[in-house]
Amino acid sequence: MPEISHTHLAHKTGVKMLRRSFSYASGIDDKGQFDSGLLFISFQQNPEQFIKVQNALGNIDKMNEYITHIGSGLFACFAGVKDENDYLGKALFDLL
Repeated sequence: MPEISHTHLAHKTGVKMLRRSFSYASGIDDKGQFDSGLLFISFQQNPEQFIKVQNALGNIDKMNEYITHIGSGLFACFAGVKDENDYLGKALFDLL
């Protein structure tokens, strides 16, 4: 695997995350442009892990010439409810 490939650069950070991409194609938009793209989603314990990987990719990731970044979002996924005394987000609120 080339040392400047997307996969190698991300892997050598040692960050463990679950990641998945979904491609889409919605035909032609009202401006006559092909409406297609790639939705990327990842799960990690801390946003700093994702930032570390992005910094490693930086300007030398060969995939950058094929992508245009449109937007990002950060969402919290709470652990499940364990029993009748538990509720969604309890562990987070217990820290306050």
